[in-house]
Amino acid sequence: MKYPQCKIQNAKLVGTPIHILHFVFCIPYFAFYLSRNRPIVVTALVFLSGCGGGDQSAEAIRKARVALPLGKPQEAIDQLANATGAEALYLKAVALHNLQLVDASRDQLKKALELDRDNPKYRAFQLRNQLLEQQGQGKAADELLAIYEQHQSSSAIALFAASAYSAKGDAAKAVQAFQTSVALSEEAPEFLPEMLIYALRAQLGNDAKTVLAKLEKLGPTDPTVARQRVAVLVLVGDSEGAIRSAEALFQRERTSLDAALLYMRALTSAPATPSVEKSMNELLALFPQDDELVGMYAGYLARHERLTEAVDLVNTAIAKAPKGKDVRPLVNIAVDMPLEQGNADLAEAQIKRHQSQLTPPILLRYYQARLLYLREDHDAAAKMLVEVVKERDDPDPIKRAIVGRAMIWIQQVREMAERLRKSSEGK
Repeated sequence: MKYPQCKIQNAKLVGTPIHILHFVFCIPYFAFYLSRNRPIVVTALVFLSGCGGGDQSAEAIRKARVALPLGKPQEAIDQLANATGAEALYLKAVALHNLQLVDASRDQLKKALELDRDNPKYRAFQLRNQLLEQQGQGKAADELLAIYEQHQSSSAIALFAASAYSAKGDAAKAVQAFQTSVALSEEAPEFLPEMLIYALRAQLGNDAKTVLAKLEKLGPTDPTVARQRVAVLVLVGDSEGAIRSAEALFQRERTSLDAALLYMRALTSAPATPSVEKSMNELLALFPQDDELVGMYAGYLARHERLTEAVDLVNTAIAKAPKGKDVRPLVNIAVDMPLEQGNADLAEAQIKRHQSQLTPPILLRYYQARLLYLREDHDAAAKMLVEVVKERDDPDPIKRAIVGRAMIWIQQVREMAERLRKSSEGK
């Protein structure tokens, strides 16, 4: 026989939970089936699954989609604790991924795909995560882009496709796919924080403002959104607005280093004024041993033609560091600043001063190559950078980062040498 449908359209009763209404409206059909069908147990299970839990799962999913964009993945997991549908499992996977619980996230996503094998969003998320984990990148990227080709109206899939295009080296299409995901982001609010991070890293100011507006609508007083607002205002060049927002946040959280760093970042984005520098010095006085605060202030001084003062600030911080503290981050800043500013004499003095702390050894060679470039000895600079790059297969992440920087400089040195050669031949 043909089963009658158990649905409620626009049911609303003040003070009565919707899942109770759903069950009450299903009672007549439930009695009808019990009188006409056997086995009774099967019929009861059908109705209990169809009429009892759907709205509870829907409410859990709705709450999770509010918690996730506000940076509350654990809250989302708690909301979804009793939800077992495919979309709920998918959102659990997203939340667990945000918590960097990769194995648990993979397990929940696998379960979601078992319930809904043909869902392109779930599969695309799985492939994107494989790309992030550097597993079979070429194949995963191609399959992901094939899915995107068929589902370009999905915000989530468009966002995942941006990773695939990046993996294939197509930056323009990556940005295009990302901007598509932002335009459609009402459909995937769980990925708004990821979209904002992408926009900030890619320096896409308009997209960052669009995503921020959506986050502010979801959590107008949320402290995480307040922090994100400062970063966006800095990106779009609104230094006054950034300082106001960051100062208000810092006044509420004066013991928070995170708030202090955000405030310093806003201050360093502004033109040099006595009031700005006064605020910077107050932050340094509160957190005198924080390398990042020192580095940001030093960078600010260097950009405003006060390089010697900037170098002295960092050298003093290194000298006053507590015994046993790893000062290598400050040493790198102390050497890198004069190189970036093109001051070869000061760079050479800094390399000699901190030579024993420039480790691993390829870091010293990297900086010496940069100094040779400033001295216009391009052949020697290129030769030394090649020696650095020879260690590209070393598993040490620090060495790999140095090699990555060296590879960029090799190209620049070679291009400069070629331009000089052509210029000389033209004469």
